Amino acid sequence: MGQWSSQETTRPSDVVIFHHPGRGPWTPSMIPFAVKLETYFRMTDIPYQGDYGLKTCPGTRKFPWIEYNGTVLGDSSMIIQYFNKKFDIDLNKDLTPEQRATARAMQKMVEEHLYWAGVCLRWNHYFDLSLMTQAMGMPYRLITWWVSRRMTTNAWAQGMGRHSLEEIEGILNDDLQAISDFIGEKPFLMGKKATEVDCAMFGMLSQVRWNMPGLGEEGVRLIEERYPRICAFCDRMKETYWPDWDECITFGGTRIPTK
Repeated sequence: MGQWSSQETTRPSDVVIFHHPGRGPWTPSMIPFAVKLETYFRMTDIPYQGDYGLKTCPGTRKFPWIEYNGTVLGDSSMIIQYFNKKFDIDLNKDLTPEQRATARAMQKMVEEHLYWAGVCLRWNHYFDLSLMTQAMGMPYRLITWWVSRRMTTNAWAQGMGRHSLEEIEGILNDDLQAISDFIGEKPFLMGKKATEVDCAMFGMLSQVRWNMPGLGEEGVRLIEERYPRICAFCDRMKETYWPDWDECITFGGTRIPTK
């Protein structure tokens, strides 16, 4: 498992240095793509170290990003492709071509559609400054407001931000219902065994389940009641790949994570 360090001065060989702003209040990161990537490292036993801070990837200006033996990459899917090729990893080896196509379509739905609905709710309609400042790496109100303005602008440019709150909530619920229906009684998205798409799905759904501002206890209860299959999926991924979950969150900014 990866160890978390905010002041890593050396770059050990054959260890991934994993960069993102910091641990989240109720998930290991408030960035779904960071949870996706760290889950992938855990599924594949790739050694990594966390290094948090507000410096984005040189070139792409993205979070999360990695350094590995002098290689710098800044897109979660490209990072996964890089390590799949380097170490001959194929988490989808047991899937048929049709299942691979379905998995890709589901991943694109959550990363290119559901994600933007979440951005609009988190950074605009449900914007909760206290939740944002509970995340390590975002301790300053000015930085948080700047991120909010930037994300809102990006969502407007993408198109999701042009919808009303009611419309966005409808979009979110339609996507969640589709995911819930597809999961059905399966333990993981594509069947009995977790595959690559489960990393992306968990990264996104963990934000809805545990880290969505504006929901509160009542909202969490409604999600559990409305989407029990999604909650069961999140719990299963958490239990399987994150036995140290409580050591990787800030508990609403009240604790310093040990990992």
